[in-house]
Amino acid sequence: GIGIGIGIGIGTGTGIVVGVGDSGAVDDVAAVVIIVVVAIAVVVIVVAAAIIAAVIVTVAAAIVATAIVATAAVAAAAAIFSISISEFAAVSDDFPDVVY
Repeated sequence: GIGIGIGIGIGTGTGIVVGVGDSGAVDDVAAVVIIVVVAIAVVVIVVAAAIIAAVIVTVAAAIVATAIVATAAVAAAAAIFSISISEFAAVSDDFPDVVY
């Protein structure tokens, strides 16, 4: 992310220098300042985007993990419940019918 930002910044800055031309030292200094400012701005934007993306990914992962755990918990509870019912059914079948 940062590397890409620096690359974009340098590329943009170089384009600006070429556009400004070599009319004098003042222009060159101004162009360099513009390069630095643009490069920094691009890096900041890219870093911010990377951080936001990381946060989104982390939150999404947390949501997915929670969903998986919840699903697993429900599945486990259902399995235990079904086992207990089947066990109860099996045990009740073993006993003879109660005669009143």
